[in-house]
Amino acid sequence: MLGRAGWLALTSGSLAVAQSDVRDQRTGNWTTISCEHPMMVNAENFTGAERWGVLDADHAWADILTAWRTAFYTDMGLDFQTAVFHQLSTYSGTSCGKAWAVGGCKQVMSCEDRFDWSGAASSLIMNSFVVVHTMFSHLFNALADLANADLRNFGVDFGILSDTETKSTDGEIARIAPVLLDMIPLASLVALAPTFNISIDQNPYFTPSPAVRKSIVMEILSVMAPIVQERMKSTNASDNVWGWTYTQDIQRGYLNPLYVHHAWQNLTSDAGVALFSGSEDSIKHLTNLISDGKMLALNRSTDNPRGDLIPETPASGRARRDAVLRGMYAFGIPAGWTANSAGVFVFESGIDCGSKDRLPLMSDFINIPSTVMTQETANATASCHNGKMYFLVSANRNGQAFSAPKGIEKLDTDQYGKLSRHDIIQGAIRTYESNGNKNGAPKINPTDPAMLSTIYDEGVLTPRYIRLAVCGGDEVARNRGSNGYSTYPCDRVGQENGGLSSFGTLGRGVWWSALMGSLFWIL
Repeated sequence: MLGRAGWLALTSGSLAVAQSDVRDQRTGNWTTISCEHPMMVNAENFTGAERWGVLDADHAWADILTAWRTAFYTDMGLDFQTAVFHQLSTYSGTSCGKAWAVGGCKQVMSCEDRFDWSGAASSLIMNSFVVVHTMFSHLFNALADLANADLRNFGVDFGILSDTETKSTDGEIARIAPVLLDMIPLASLVALAPTFNISIDQNPYFTPSPAVRKSIVMEILSVMAPIVQERMKSTNASDNVWGWTYTQDIQRGYLNPLYVHHAWQNLTSDAGVALFSGSEDSIKHLTNLISDGKMLALNRSTDNPRGDLIPETPASGRARRDAVLRGMYAFGIPAGWTANSAGVFVFESGIDCGSKDRLPLMSDFINIPSTVMTQETANATASCHNGKMYFLVSANRNGQAFSAPKGIEKLDTDQYGKLSRHDIIQGAIRTYESNGNKNGAPKINPTDPAMLSTIYDEGVLTPRYIRLAVCGGDEVARNRGSNGYSTYPCDRVGQENGGLSSFGTLGRGVWWSALMGSLFWIL
């Protein structure tokens, strides 16, 4: 056991002489409760909240914060985590906020190893830090797995970039740069909730109620939100990746996705560092995270005394990767189509879905000749939402029928996080409806608490995350000959009406009979 004298011997001289400093200004009885307490010896018989309360961890944490808020530690040039280690009379060679770090915040610490002198509550606080660090590490590692994700193929598959044999043009880079500049920070926010929930699920003893589970993840979302907002606000925000700016990293990412992967990893790590920074805002979030023993999953010393508190498994790793890819491409694919002026939109047909277990066949489409949409296109693009049929299609400008967007066959695969056309259609409709049944909804505001709550609950289906135009056939017809605007082929002509298909719907055949022949298809 290291003990106080041993710990002091390992510190700098300025720390060693401070034997009557703020560490001696204790409240409660936490320093008198040893590691032999029944709640430590038989931890498996008690909840985290019970141990946190009886072992007086509230007073221990309060004393840490009181000491930190004095000039004692800041005058010595110590950061928050070092001050915590000092206050608890332990030491660590790493930073709990750095997701890539190993060592003192990577593995649980048994009470008798380090905390017998300073009190059993110290181990509860330190191991709560370990849980938080481990969740960030798992997300960081999931992003590391994306180093091999080929963003160029993403661009090629969905018609955003030229064929892989052709070098990207400056024009293509200019089109996709804004997509990636928004996709990386926003997707990190949307992917955070499922990846952190996977971490919680990984420990069989860590089963908080849904409300507690959400409160845990919401604290992390609240820490990351201002960082995401900063990344979205300026394309010149430095991300400190090899000395290049954030924008330069993204531009290099067309040819080497490693740069994008580094930018995304650093954004995530920045959130971890911010959480342990010692600012009043970070202290509020960290306190809410660890208070009442919320982070205290049981780790019985007889089973795994030194191992990770939340072990990673192949299954959880794959689930985390899918969550990240799903968040990434749910934003990137529709935004890429829009940036490329591909005319991709969600077509509101007005047709009832019919039976729950099948999509309508072409024979179900009243008064719609195959020149509007072939059976093959209908089968590949249809989805039912609120009892009506919608289609994810592209409005061609060459007089042909609606077609399936390029890359739609790649959806619902592991390569793109199992994102489906149904997800894209539903997300686009939710965005449209949240904007008063108009297209052109603004981007997500990540600092809006209500929006963060929706992100936790809805993920990629959060309104304003998937932004793709929605309209009926008459609106497309009235915009024939137009292009080059973000909501094409919807809205521009009829947006003052603020609604779908004022001429009627496909299901009743009104607009088709009014716009018979090739007139409609000369777009």
